[in-house]
Amino acid sequence: MFRVVIRVCCGVCYLLLAIGCSSAERVEGHSVMGRFQFLWYDDGRVSRLLNKTGYTNTSPKYASMRRDSKGERLFIDLEQSQESSMLAIISAECVRVKELHGFGSVNDAEEQLCWLDLLDHRWHFASGYTLQTNEHVLAASGGYVIVADNPRTRQWIAAAETPTNVLISLPANIRVERLFARNQVLDVFYFQYKVKGAGGEMDELVHLTTYSLEGEGPKVQRSREFPWASRVFDMDPEGRVAMFRPRQTYFAHGILAELDTGRKFRLGVAGDNGVFLGEAVIRRFHELSKP
Repeated sequence: MFRVVIRVCCGVCYLLLAIGCSSAERVEGHSVMGRFQFLWYDDGRVSRLLNKTGYTNTSPKYASMRRDSKGERLFIDLEQSQESSMLAIISAECVRVKELHGFGSVNDAEEQLCWLDLLDHRWHFASGYTLQTNEHVLAASGGYVIVADNPRTRQWIAAAETPTNVLISLPANIRVERLFARNQVLDVFYFQYKVKGAGGEMDELVHLTTYSLEGEGPKVQRSREFPWASRVFDMDPEGRVAMFRPRQTYFAHGILAELDTGRKFRLGVAGDNGVFLGEAVIRRFHELSKP
């Protein structure tokens, strides 16, 4: 009986500690992050920040914040109407709100290369292209996009200027998670099923394929899988590091991984979402998201 009580008390203490760690204002640093720190955030903090600007988030729990390539600005989608889509831009100096063409990410110049029109429900491109009604943009980064049809029979990487011209054809049986573009290198994170064990059970694993666009044509630089990961939060293409969530169900810790060496570093308890940022904009985020 005494042992049972001790186990229960220890379990409760560990639960309270984990909850406290996951919900506090937390910033993680590590020497391999270089110029970045890592901000863990939840939907409550994002909502408090936006309420101070008079707006609400579109889907705060699932629509992760985006950032510019230098980690100096945060981009958060605001509540949409049938006529417009708005974006909150948070920097160390201020918070601005900008009207967009439709739903879709912006580049470092705060311009949209493509967007989903809220009236005709089709993807439009700044270059003048419009996708078919059954074609959708899955990811965008730099000057590149990943497009797929629905139902998914094909998907491809293309330059945003010519989205119907297939630059790299992707397998139809993968589920694209993120695209990171820097210079002539594209990093594509995706999920793909793999046979697990002799019984033929299938397991969906996180994969990363790195493509080089230099030379005569696109080619695969490297492909790898992360059987220990359930999700990738963010990546720094320049520093070649990424933050993952492990497959552990409860009290999972963030895993910082060097993508070229394979080295992993166990950090604090993972939050709902996270992003690499510079110290100044993290400080602004904390000031604006206080209760």
